[in-house]
Amino acid sequence: MLKHLRDFGQGPILAFVAVIILATVTFSVFKASRPAQTNPEEASAQAQSATTPMAIPANTRVPTRIPTRTPLPTIPPEPPSTPRPIIPTPAWTAIPATITDWISFTGTLTGTKEFSFSYPAGWLVSERSYTAPAYNVLPQIVIEVVNYAANTGAPEIGSVPGGAKFEMLSYFFPIPANGTPIAVGPQQLPGVQIITDGHPAPGYPDLARTIAVYFTAGGRQWLLSGYLSPPQDLMLKNADAFYRFLGGLRYDKK
Repeated sequence: MLKHLRDFGQGPILAFVAVIILATVTFSVFKASRPAQTNPEEASAQAQSATTPMAIPANTRVPTRIPTRTPLPTIPPEPPSTPRPIIPTPAWTAIPATITDWISFTGTLTGTKEFSFSYPAGWLVSERSYTAPAYNVLPQIVIEVVNYAANTGAPEIGSVPGGAKFEMLSYFFPIPANGTPIAVGPQQLPGVQIITDGHPAPGYPDLARTIAVYFTAGGRQWLLSGYLSPPQDLMLKNADAFYRFLGGLRYDKK
């Protein structure tokens, strides 16, 4: 009987001891996880020491100049670009409009040898004759007389002060019906003329006057143009030279 009572009493005792041990472990874990409590006076002292600068000992030397960092090297500026050379404009110079003499000329090429005329001394004469079957079976004729010379290149006649250009070429289009009748050369070849002042002819801007004379000779049509540059006084003198050139133009079938 005593043995049964002893066995019966051991169960509650063991359970009680287990509860005590579990409570002790739980309290220890909880205490370790909580932040430490700080005394208000200690917390105030810590905050004040954090905001107060650290005192420098009396015997410590304080540098009067704070060394600066070595500056980074700067990128040198790009060298200036090489200026482009200035190419001088060709020195086009018109031959003086005062004409002292006239030179006789007869064409030397196929299609130009039928023409003869006189031109002012010192002026330049050029002639061209070429074929263009797609355009016309007859040779294409160009005769030019100009009063200007240059170093290089070919100018626009309007850019040469006092410049004059007489140009005759074969013409394959209908002759304008609104022109003024005019006779060409000593043979009195029938023709018409159209005068335009200040007309920017194709390829020849800034002209003071353009004279176009359409005429027929040797069964073909021809166009003789006078391109005259300003100023006005030189244009008028060159216009007189154009009409004298027109009056001496001959066509003789070879």
